[in-house]
Amino acid sequence: DLLYALVVELNRKGHQTEAWEMARGVKSEKRRVDAMGKLAAALYHLGDQRAHAVFSEAEEVAHAIRDARDRADAQKHLAAALAQSGRFHDALTRLGPQTIDAFAQTLAEWSDYFEMVKPGLFLQILREVTDVSGWVYPNWRKYHSFIREKFDGV
Repeated sequence: DLLYALVVELNRKGHQTEAWEMARGVKSEKRRVDAMGKLAAALYHLGDQRAHAVFSEAEEVAHAIRDARDRADAQKHLAAALAQSGRFHDALTRLGPQTIDAFAQTLAEWSDYFEMVKPGLFLQILREVTDVSGWVYPNWRKYHSFIREKFDGV
């Protein structure tokens, strides 16, 4: 955990080369994937060509995880890194099918990434998700009505 925190802090401070080296030493494969994914997203935003290599390395680590739950969590971390990079199609493809509740939770977790692309984008997405979900699930119709009532014109 301490090494993971160091990787995150090095990345935040702009020391990506050192963060990449340290990330390789994180024992938990799931946490290593998370750290490398965050690093790849930061490099992508900087226009650094190493972003692809870091992401590929993180994919290799994720693919090698034996425990199915940990592997799924690692894939979710990779999807979040893709979303953070603005690559939403790739991120959603990596996640694969989800229940509507899990999908909404994922979108909520990515709300800041949507807002970086365009302010107000997350609210637009939320409106659409609750509208479509309401076709099948009555409780989602209530959510959609609430959102329309409170945020129309926003």
